[in-house]
Amino acid sequence: MRQIYLQKQFYQLAKQSTIRLNEQANTRLETIKTWEARRGQGLKAVTALEILDLFRATLYRWQQRL
Repeated sequence: MRQIYLQKQFYQLAKQSTIRLNEQANTRLETIKTWEARRGQGLKAVTALEILDLFRATLYRWQQRL
């Protein structure tokens, strides 16, 4: 009988608890998702950021934190 195992990282990840975001982090996550959706519609990154009234550095910092 052949046994197949997953990579070690999968088992380590499965042991981690679920992260719960606070209200501010949820708002930031929704903003990032909105920005990504607008980028998917064909808008340039700068134009999408102007619509959301954000600075590019702020968005990228939020992405890195989340």
